Amino acid sequence: MNLKKIITLTLVFSLCFTVLVNASSWGNLATISLKWNDSWKTSDARSYKMKNNDSNFDVLATSKTMTSNPSVRLANSNGEKRSSSVSVKGIDTVYTGSNNTGTNGYYYYGQAKPAWNQVGTDSMKFQVNAR
Repeated sequence: MNLKKIITLTLVFSLCFTVLVNASSWGNLATISLKWNDSWKTSDARSYKMKNNDSNFDVLATSKTMTSNPSVRLANSNGEKRSSSVSVKGIDTVYTGSNNTGTNGYYYYGQAKPAWNQVGTDSMKFQVNAR
């Protein structure tokens, strides 16, 4: 094999590995039902925190029935807040939140709260990445 093929294969392998590692930190998809007067509700969307030095987290909604913008934040297994909240305005867009105080090596859950202008009961399917 010549040097050009070795370099190309190395770059392809590195790219695949990077995609695999980043994809694995996303948690499972969970559906949560929110009533207009709900407080923070913990979902089944959980993600493993992999990096101690990253204070951000990500949220991706794949569907939502509300036209308002619910908020999502991270919580530990006791339901205690572990980040600030981020407003989820649409679907199929990654929203980045901050102040992730989670500890490396633990699972964190997505908590959701309806927007102030939500009417009735709606649902959202989403996942979190605690990074």
